[in-house]
Order: sequence, then C-alpha cells, then structure tokens
Amino acid sequence: MGSIEPADLVTWQKEFIYIKKGDSSANLSHLFLQGQVAATLISDDMKMRSFIAGHAFGKQWLNSSTRKEDMTIVFGIIRKKHDLPFFR
Repeated sequence: MGSIEPADLVTWQKEFIYIKKGDSSANLSHLFLQGQVAATLISDDMKMRSFIAGHAFGKQWLNSSTRKEDMTIVFGIIRKKHDLPFFR
C-alpha cells in the first residue's frame, strides 16, 4: 500500500511484528516510528485493514469489527549485545 509497510510479519493472533537491526539509535528510532505510523493506520483506516487482511489471513481475520485491543504491536531488535545504543 504505497510506501507504508504495515508490518514485517503478522500472525494469526493479530500480532504486527516490526524488526530492525539494533546497531544504532537511528535504526531504533525508525523502528518505533514505523510501528507508531502503522498502528495508527491499522486501528483507524478500514482501507488499510482490508489491504492487510487481503494479503494475510483473509477479510474475516481483520475487519471493521476487530477491536484495537485485539491487536498487538511487537518490536524485534536484532543485536548481539544485550544493551541498546541509546539506553546507556
């Protein structure tokens, strides 16, 4: 849907997963912003929901009756170390 990336992965449980390498604060900032923009669109834009449903599990999986509380945003950070660049 244009240049909006609804998620890197979606699950049957309506988890929208966003994954980035955690090697810089810029990458992590992009990750969180991507999740925020997509979450806003997924929760408020029925056209976006229809687009995602059509490319995932079907129209009954995500439709106008799906509550925001039924969806989960998950951030995955790929990094060898256990600390994050901007949380030191």
